[in-house]
Amino acid sequence: MPVVSGWKLGNPAASDEGLAAAARMNLLSHSPMPLPRGVGTVYDHLNAWVAALETAGVLVMATAAGRVAPTEMRGFSLYFDEAPVIMVNGADAARGRLFTLLHEYAHLLLHTEGLCDTVTDLRATTPDRRLEARCNAIAAMMLMPAGDVLASPQVAARINARDSWDYASLAAAAAPFGASAEAMLRRLVALGRVDAAFYSARRTEFLARYEEEELRARPPGGDWYRNTVRDLGKGYVRTVADAHRRRVIDSYTAATYLNAKVSQIPRLASTAALRTAV
Repeated sequence: MPVVSGWKLGNPAASDEGLAAAARMNLLSHSPMPLPRGVGTVYDHLNAWVAALETAGVLVMATAAGRVAPTEMRGFSLYFDEAPVIMVNGADAARGRLFTLLHEYAHLLLHTEGLCDTVTDLRATTPDRRLEARCNAIAAMMLMPAGDVLASPQVAARINARDSWDYASLAAAAAPFGASAEAMLRRLVALGRVDAAFYSARRTEFLARYEEEELRARPPGGDWYRNTVRDLGKGYVRTVADAHRRRVIDSYTAATYLNAKVSQIPRLASTAALRTAV
């Protein structure tokens, strides 16, 4: 199980902000891919976090696009002492997958697991919903540290104008973190820079804008290699391909593990390389 050194993960009194900060530092300090400088693309952010989690020992996979609608399932996690699993929905937008990735990692940090849907109410009324809300909060803290958010020009300019946010300004503030405008709005509520009433009044509008934007930006499907690597997980594909290259396993075994033809193994390995956006 990936751990945060010196942190008592099972302590319910532990500060979630402290847990998120320690987890972020632990992951990113050992990641083979740094977070992008400046804004970057959402895939740059997603790939960096996936690489960090894989280096920490988490197996990251995705459901095949089109199999399960994001409205039914965003992701799930399975807690094991070694090689815990995070599954995200391959049909989800890249920003959605990134937030789900960290939400599920929060479950693993808390030694819990579960199937996560799309409910994001500010008020949690059941133990399960309270756990989901807590994991949402920890994910937001990891993705958007308080100091960095409050220091951003868009946030600093609105310190005395809490209701002046529109979708474009929220998207601009969220972009350097690889987050969505709606996720940034929720973070600002948590940090006391936006009133909950404003969030409730504008959330539906902002979500609709986000969905329209993601639909236009979504890359065309049909690339079997890219989709296979996304679904199996880059780390898994690299591990199998490397074992095949070093002759630890034979070609038939490697092809079986990858559900591919032997001739397809080199290109799958290339597609799974850390430099590749999937």
